[in-house]
Amino acid sequence: QSGIAPWSEFIFDFIRASGGNPDAGSNTMNGGFAFAALWLDNLGAFSDADVDIYVVEPDGTIGSCWMGSSTPNGYYSPDSALSGDSYEMYATKDQIDSGTYMYIVNYYDDGYWDNFAYVYLFYMDPAYGVHFWDYLYDATTGSPFKKMHRYNPAPEYWSDYVIFMLLQGYYSDWWIPMVSQRALSGMSFAKQKETLLKIKSISNQRRGKHGSRNMLNLYDAYIQKQR
Repeated sequence: QSGIAPWSEFIFDFIRASGGNPDAGSNTMNGGFAFAALWLDNLGAFSDADVDIYVVEPDGTIGSCWMGSSTPNGYYSPDSALSGDSYEMYATKDQIDSGTYMYIVNYYDDGYWDNFAYVYLFYMDPAYGVHFWDYLYDATTGSPFKKMHRYNPAPEYWSDYVIFMLLQGYYSDWWIPMVSQRALSGMSFAKQKETLLKIKSISNQRRGKHGSRNMLNLYDAYIQKQR
């Protein structure tokens, strides 16, 4: 975990620089909270596996680092597949839509060196007294990290049973952390299922059209042409 301390300092700087001031409507609440993922290999160094975070906002907007830098309620760090860094994060604006914010992590693909990753999730919410980064624990093991890989992936068809097992953390390529504050509170199973099926569709589109490996190959080719 030697890489966590300087990474955390960087995230603090990111949050300080990401404050927003959108027009506040009647259905808003204070923001200022953040969600982040950091993944390491078995030696405690940054893993080069490709991990994505998704955030579902109250109006149904689904955002991710690979999809863009901002949404109506928050900001995203650069996509790890392009930045080469083994972390991704989401930080909300000062005033945000009221409602449930849902967090999802997907082990998208293996890296060049690593075919797994120890993924740590962090959460900060000053409105609930969490002024510093705190771990989000794996509900199945009670561990502050989840070993993610593609050895036990979720099946292609997501039935009600698969959705239930996803929420329980059974599959190795998806993680829906159980957060009591701002996330998953009051969200019915039917709504969680609807949301997860949308994220699956988005992830499938990325795999078919926007594979990180293809993007990196194109980038490498571009750099070679500039030399």
